[in-house]
Amino acid sequence: MLDKKVLIADDSIIVISSVKNMLIKIGFNERNILSAKSVRVALSLVKSHSIDVVISDYNFGAGLNGKQFYEEIIHYDLIKSKCVFIVITGDSSKKAVRMLTELKPDDYILKPFNAESLKHRLFRSIKKKDALHELFALQKKEMYEKGLDYCENLSQFHPEYKFLIEKFKGEFLTKLSLHDKAKKVYQSVLETKDVLWAKIGYANSLANLGDMIEADKLLDKVLELDPYNIDANISKGNLNLLKSDIPLAIKHYDFVNSLTFGNSERELVLVNLCLAQRDYAEAINRYDNYLTINKDTYRDNVFSRLNKIRTLLYACSNSKENKSNYTNLAKHIVQDVLTHYKDEISSEIQEEINLIIAHIALESKQYGITLKYLKQILSNNKLKHFYSLYQLNWLFDLLCCESEFSLTLINLTKALQHHNNNSILSSKMAMVEQLI
Repeated sequence: MLDKKVLIADDSIIVISSVKNMLIKIGFNERNILSAKSVRVALSLVKSHSIDVVISDYNFGAGLNGKQFYEEIIHYDLIKSKCVFIVITGDSSKKAVRMLTELKPDDYILKPFNAESLKHRLFRSIKKKDALHELFALQKKEMYEKGLDYCENLSQFHPEYKFLIEKFKGEFLTKLSLHDKAKKVYQSVLETKDVLWAKIGYANSLANLGDMIEADKLLDKVLELDPYNIDANISKGNLNLLKSDIPLAIKHYDFVNSLTFGNSERELVLVNLCLAQRDYAEAINRYDNYLTINKDTYRDNVFSRLNKIRTLLYACSNSKENKSNYTNLAKHIVQDVLTHYKDEISSEIQEEINLIIAHIALESKQYGITLKYLKQILSNNKLKHFYSLYQLNWLFDLLCCESEFSLTLINLTKALQHHNNNSILSSKMAMVEQLI
């Protein structure tokens, strides 16, 4: 362990000192141990050093927390695939534990803990990551076919991780839409070992193959055993989306939110579903939650601002009493984007801004300006992102431009074809189905 570089991130100098002493006691070199009292400093150290182990607190007080720290380094690919990330927290509530389970760091440890406990968790995580790091890397890169090949080779050399490798295999097959093969993987696991993740994976495979009734029954059985299981409740939400029951899907996702702390992707799913139901006032509220959760993170960017404007403009269509407030706020955010993100505005982003200007003009009854911008946008064909293409289709639908709607719907459908998160993909599909 002497050569491994460790980063301890905690806002308490006492905790940093204590963990550092434990690490030295169990065999780490003091010169290889770095520390940070804030996420910002921790991110800077991760960028400038080749870190092998990160031990991070969850709650840093003000600013970003440990969950956001983990998401930032994963998004920006700041750590190597063998790096181990362990969260430490003094919050032993079920809500906190569920959040950590959903986050899926390499491990988490509840405070207080001793050197022996840290050693056991740390060495176990390092051993697993050394063996399976390539699988984690292929999963992150979305190289699922290669991941399947690697699973076959890896299981021969690491039988101790047999079931975890099978879990990877099932997930890779599902991502490749090979649902019948995924079902067989989960079925094979269940014949050997009764585990909830395999039951949930089997239910999801059944649902994707069209057997909604059996999938529903199986998920209900899982929830009888563990009513607060996050994955099972998310699967119930996804199943209801497949059945086009948006209100029930929202109910399940809201229930999951009550079980754990804010999840960015789930908040976005709820925004999408409110838009699909044309409940624009609630979509605004949900999107404000999304922005609050993601303040100062990688998701806090020009696109999040543009999507905020879109929710406001959609709401103008069915809220006469708030229309003026919504349009004024939309104009204000446009000016804010032009001022604070001027160095990031590419021709593609400018096209999205032009689309928003066309929408604002429509709400101001400046139809000539609206049609002028929409005609130019259609001719340029620069819009690539789902939410801008959805807005373009939404406007053509509102204006009864049938040929233009049909043409742009092709691009909107293409934008749906790839997404790593099944819930977000399903919610976007619900938005498109509402338009059609």
